[in-house]
Amino acid sequence: LKDFPFLQKEHLLNSFSKLIQTDPNFLRSAYLSPSGGTGNTTGGMAQLYFVTDAAENRAHRARFASMLSQLGVITDEDIVVNLHGGGIMYRNQELTGYLTDLAGGTELSVGFSAPDTAVLEAVHRFRPNTLASTSSRMLQFAQHVSTLPENERVVIRKIIYTSEPLLPSREKYLQSILGVETISSIYASAEFGPCFASPPARMGEKTTAYREFIFDKNVVVVEVVAEDGTVIADSLAMGPSDGWGQVGEIVITSLCRFRNPLVRYQTGDIGSLQPFHGTNESAKDYLWLHLYGRSTAKSVTISGEYFDVKELENHVFNKPEYGVLDWQ
Repeated sequence: LKDFPFLQKEHLLNSFSKLIQTDPNFLRSAYLSPSGGTGNTTGGMAQLYFVTDAAENRAHRARFASMLSQLGVITDEDIVVNLHGGGIMYRNQELTGYLTDLAGGTELSVGFSAPDTAVLEAVHRFRPNTLASTSSRMLQFAQHVSTLPENERVVIRKIIYTSEPLLPSREKYLQSILGVETISSIYASAEFGPCFASPPARMGEKTTAYREFIFDKNVVVVEVVAEDGTVIADSLAMGPSDGWGQVGEIVITSLCRFRNPLVRYQTGDIGSLQPFHGTNESAKDYLWLHLYGRSTAKSVTISGEYFDVKELENHVFNKPEYGVLDWQ
């Protein structure tokens, strides 16, 4: 694996854009997912659409959903209000619903843009126990519920958040308003798909500076890379003392995507690896990923959206018409 160079988003963007324009068969039986990491098309910044073989995508999702069920993230006892977004090629709502179905849960596909009154109506009618959305959308719904009389409030025992961190202060707020008992998370991207999940934890139990995720070593290879490019941890070769806990950039190789391989992709996220000690048969294939957040050298957040630094350099900072003398 180390014979391959590291892969950046810019290379994927250029390669996929060229193939979509020049190869008439490239999009045959394909699944397209947009990445939010390069910003939108405003000001000339391009959107990456990762193209995955449709059959490979379904098989990957089925395996990940099985892990979600085993970990208790989504089970056949869960009725899930899905408040993720969709539309304009963005497929988070569809992905969450598909995984819920495969894991045995029941999905209420309400959506990000639904007014809080409509969300509340669905909760009253179907009595779900789980809410899945970005942390900011959860907070918006909880703020609406907080304005209601006590006899009109609802209880959501379980939350599954994605995309954005959920701060401890927000955890406490959700617990106080919605009666939340357990919290889980899913970490995915357009490039490598859904691969990482945190099992349900009691609210307030986790006070670390990182988020904990479990992944299957047969689905994805995770390397932890230092600033100088040295690999300091590798999920393929992890032994009793081989780099556990060392922090660096997360580099991903997919073991599910063969038609359009993803090899040594630099995610721009910072994390470390730890052993997983479980009791079920699949535990031997699992490891922990401790995720600390984004590398500020690779991306910045503006109004809640990730922008690739290289894209900003090419389309803003290095353009004479904008007159940018310096930036940091």
